[in-house]
Amino acid sequence: MNVYKISLDGCDDSTVVYVENLSEQDISLLQRLEVLFMDTSTYGCMPTMSVYEIDQEEYAKAKKRREEQEQEEKEIERAERMRF
Repeated sequence: MNVYKISLDGCDDSTVVYVENLSEQDISLLQRLEVLFMDTSTYGCMPTMSVYEIDQEEYAKAKKRREEQEQEEKEIERAERMRF
């Protein structure tokens, strides 16, 4: 199984998604978009896109971090509801 990390990066923030089982056509499109974003970005803070194939270990770590973040968000939400 191939896994790709797709990152949208600006000066002060990033958005990252992980996508499994991309076809060659999907990968080609993402790589074309990556180049288009880089070429269109006219100054350092404009968001750009990066596409990386990652190994299973890195993917497992990223999934675990995301699950931990989701759990923390649920706990915060639960605590806020209890205050009212």
